[in-house]
Amino acid sequence: MKVFQKIKELRYTILRPVLETSVWVWPGILLILTAVQIMLHARKLGVFFLPVLLLYGFLLYTAFLLTQKEKEKRDLRGIIGDELYFELYPKEKQRWERKLARQAGRAQSV
Repeated sequence: MKVFQKIKELRYTILRPVLETSVWVWPGILLILTAVQIMLHARKLGVFFLPVLLLYGFLLYTAFLLTQKEKEKRDLRGIIGDELYFELYPKEKQRWERKLARQAGRAQSV
């Protein structure tokens, strides 16, 4: 049984960089194609072209801010340490404890 678990872990370690890259690349490609479609259909959109373009820009900026917020929280945790970070963000502490419990459960099953 452990052999199959090791094979599964090895397969995951090989595929992990590909999966992580595709998580970021495909949405980027879709965003670019959406912008191209907006530009190509400018004549059909008529007076709605500028509002649609502004809405698209707003949605893009909002997505960027959300990703930056998570990155800043990770950086903050590295700067101030776990104890103070978990005092500031108690939900993050609960998530972290659940994650550790899941990892401990997986380690026992192997």
